[in-house]
Amino acid sequence: MTDFPIPKEALIHRCVLKRYSDGGVFGKGELVSTVNLENVRCTVKHVKESDCKGERIGKSGVLYFDCQNSSPEDVKFLEDGYRSEIVFGGEVFAVTGVRYIYGAAGLHHLEVVLG
Repeated sequence: MTDFPIPKEALIHRCVLKRYSDGGVFGKGELVSTVNLENVRCTVKHVKESDCKGERIGKSGVLYFDCQNSSPEDVKFLEDGYRSEIVFGGEVFAVTGVRYIYGAAGLHHLEVVLG
Protein backbone atom coordinates (compact mmCIF):
# COMPACT_ATOMS: atom_id res chain seq x y z
CA MET A 1 0.00 0.00 0.00
CA THR A 2 1.35 3.42 -0.96
CA ASP A 3 0.87 6.75 0.77
CA PHE A 4 0.29 9.86 -1.29
CA PRO A 5 2.50 12.83 -0.33
CA ILE A 6 1.06 16.20 0.57
CA PRO A 7 0.59 17.86 -2.86
CA LYS A 8 3.13 20.53 -3.80
CA GLU A 9 0.22 22.85 -4.54
CA ALA A 10 -0.51 22.85 -0.79
CA LEU A 11 3.14 23.29 0.22
CA ILE A 12 3.35 26.92 -0.85
CA HIS A 13 5.63 28.42 1.80
CA ARG A 14 9.33 28.90 2.41
CA CYS A 15 10.90 29.65 5.77
CA VAL A 16 14.20 29.56 7.63
CA LEU A 17 15.15 27.24 10.48
CA LYS A 18 17.71 28.68 12.89
CA ARG A 19 19.41 26.47 15.47
CA TYR A 20 21.09 27.89 18.56
CA SER A 21 23.31 26.22 21.15
CA ASP A 22 21.94 26.07 24.69
CA GLY A 23 23.66 28.29 27.19
CA GLY A 24 26.23 30.79 26.04
CA VAL A 25 26.69 34.29 27.41
CA PHE A 26 23.86 35.23 29.78
CA GLY A 27 21.88 32.16 28.69
CA LYS A 28 21.65 33.39 25.12
CA GLY A 29 22.82 30.66 22.76
CA GLU A 30 25.01 31.17 19.75
CA LEU A 31 23.67 30.65 16.24
CA VAL A 32 24.87 27.23 15.07
CA SER A 33 23.15 26.79 11.70
CA THR A 34 20.64 28.32 9.32
CA VAL A 35 18.63 26.11 6.96
CA ASN A 36 16.27 27.27 4.21
CA LEU A 37 13.11 25.12 4.14
CA GLU A 38 11.31 24.78 0.81
CA ASN A 39 7.83 23.43 -0.04
CA VAL A 40 6.40 23.56 3.47
CA ARG A 41 3.09 24.84 4.81
CA CYS A 42 2.84 27.21 7.78
CA THR A 43 -0.40 27.93 9.56
CA VAL A 44 -0.04 30.75 12.06
CA LYS A 45 -2.54 32.30 14.43
CA HIS A 46 -2.41 35.28 16.74
CA VAL A 47 -4.39 35.00 19.96
CA LYS A 48 -5.24 37.67 22.51
CA GLU A 49 -4.40 36.39 25.97
CA SER A 50 -5.25 37.98 29.29
CA ASP A 51 -3.22 37.66 32.44
CA CYS A 52 -3.14 39.57 35.72
CA LYS A 53 -1.16 42.39 34.08
CA GLY A 54 -3.44 42.90 31.10
CA GLU A 55 -3.72 41.67 27.53
CA ARG A 56 -0.99 40.54 25.22
CA ILE A 57 -0.90 39.03 21.76
CA GLY A 58 0.33 35.46 21.62
CA LYS A 59 1.33 33.67 18.45
CA SER A 60 1.44 30.00 17.64
CA GLY A 61 1.22 27.74 14.64
CA VAL A 62 2.12 24.53 12.88
CA LEU A 63 4.64 23.92 10.11
CA TYR A 64 3.89 20.91 7.88
CA PHE A 65 6.98 19.22 6.46
CA ASP A 66 6.24 16.45 3.94
CA CYS A 67 8.74 13.57 3.78
CA GLN A 68 8.64 13.46 -0.05
CA ASN A 69 7.98 16.99 -1.30
CA SER A 70 9.61 19.25 1.34
CA SER A 71 13.33 19.91 1.45
CA PRO A 72 16.00 19.48 2.68
CA GLU A 73 15.53 15.82 3.57
CA ASP A 74 17.85 15.55 6.56
CA VAL A 75 16.65 18.56 8.58
CA LYS A 76 16.50 18.23 12.39
CA PHE A 77 13.99 20.47 14.14
CA LEU A 78 14.69 19.46 17.76
CA GLU A 79 17.90 18.06 19.16
CA ASP A 80 19.36 17.82 22.66
CA GLY A 81 21.60 20.74 23.49
CA TYR A 82 20.03 23.04 20.90
CA ARG A 83 16.96 25.22 20.56
CA SER A 84 15.34 26.04 17.25
CA GLU A 85 13.40 28.91 15.75
CA ILE A 86 11.42 29.28 12.54
CA VAL A 87 11.42 32.60 10.70
CA PHE A 88 8.27 32.89 8.59
CA GLY A 89 6.63 36.01 7.21
CA GLY A 90 9.07 38.25 9.06
CA GLU A 91 8.11 36.74 12.43
CA VAL A 92 10.12 34.44 14.67
CA PHE A 93 8.52 31.36 16.25
CA ALA A 94 10.14 28.99 18.74
CA VAL A 95 9.97 25.29 17.89
CA THR A 96 8.21 23.73 20.88
CA GLY A 97 7.53 20.21 19.61
CA VAL A 98 7.43 17.84 16.66
CA ARG A 99 4.69 15.32 15.86
CA TYR A 100 5.64 12.43 13.58
CA ILE A 101 2.69 11.37 11.40
CA TYR A 102 2.91 7.86 9.96
CA GLY A 103 1.04 6.34 7.04
CA ALA A 104 0.80 2.78 5.77
CA ALA A 105 4.28 2.92 4.18
CA GLY A 106 6.10 4.62 7.07
CA LEU A 107 6.76 8.22 8.08
CA HIS A 108 4.46 10.50 6.05
CA HIS A 109 5.04 14.04 7.35
CA LEU A 110 6.10 16.10 10.36
CA GLU A 111 3.98 18.64 12.17
CA VAL A 112 6.35 21.11 13.81
CA VAL A 113 4.63 22.94 16.69
CA LEU A 114 5.46 26.66 16.81
CA GLY A 115 5.01 28.80 19.91
